[in-house]
Amino acid sequence: MKDLFEKLISKLYDSEIRNEDLEKAKNIVSNFYKIPKRALDNVKVKTSYLPKIYACIVRRVGDCLQIIYKPIGKILGLYDPLKKEIYIDKNLSYPQRIKTILHEYIHAAQDYLGKLYTRSRRELEKEAHRVSDYLSKTYNQAFRKSPSFSSYPALI
Repeated sequence: MKDLFEKLISKLYDSEIRNEDLEKAKNIVSNFYKIPKRALDNVKVKTSYLPKIYACIVRRVGDCLQIIYKPIGKILGLYDPLKKEIYIDKNLSYPQRIKTILHEYIHAAQDYLGKLYTRSRRELEKEAHRVSDYLSKTYNQAFRKSPSFSSYPALI
């Protein structure tokens, strides 16, 4: 019974991204941008523990300086154009990993199209957010089935 429970839990909290999901994500992004899928095939995807983003606030308190670090965000994923690698945070749920992979593949497509060096970071992120929201809905409608409780053995 313990083995069955552990298998069920491991399926629910899959730590890596399945190859078929990577292929589907690459196909959706390459079709959207009308670029060859092979442009995204050479981009490696790795999971890692990614850092939080902190704001540093410095203020004067009497004769001293007070330094405060305040967390303001979390890096969910990033694309390294020099190494052609995508890093996805290991702490994300599987559906959030897929959405983040779509977002980062969009940056890889922007790189392939030469946009990374001709547009501002703000423009690139705005496009990536807008397109990844649209493509994640497309991905979910096309490939994700809602979980069926009948597909899991009863735990008694």
